[in-house]
Amino acid sequence: MGYSSECIHSDPNFTIVILTSWERIKSIIGGDTSDTQDIGGTLYNYWIDNINSQSVPNIKIIFAGLESMKDRMPIHDRWWLSGKSGLRFGGSINGLGGMKIQEISNITANQLVNIEHQTSGFISTKQRTSNEERIKYFTVTV
Repeated sequence: MGYSSECIHSDPNFTIVILTSWERIKSIIGGDTSDTQDIGGTLYNYWIDNINSQSVPNIKIIFAGLESMKDRMPIHDRWWLSGKSGLRFGGSINGLGGMKIQEISNITANQLVNIEHQTSGFISTKQRTSNEERIKYFTVTV
């Protein structure tokens, strides 16, 4: 069991909140977004098989997207936020360790406030539109 999984395992109230694009549903369930019923089960099994077979934390995933952007989100930055700190990833997390140049940097307190402001409407699903287009949401809790 790795260090991060030990932290998660030791705190039963630990919650991971993931904000991602609606288009990610396609990669989780194999392309057909009309059947979203088993996303929670798929993600649970992935966690057990690949991350920590002893414990699954509370996980909330918010999928958001605009049809005009092919179901992508209006914001496209990559952050890991934790309390009063965070990290910025200057490339796709999928690209870590690959041939692309990556940047990982600390987020300052001022930047964190700005990021939280940008994302809070999406995380609460209260931001209903972007550029006058309705945002579609789908939330899964594991």
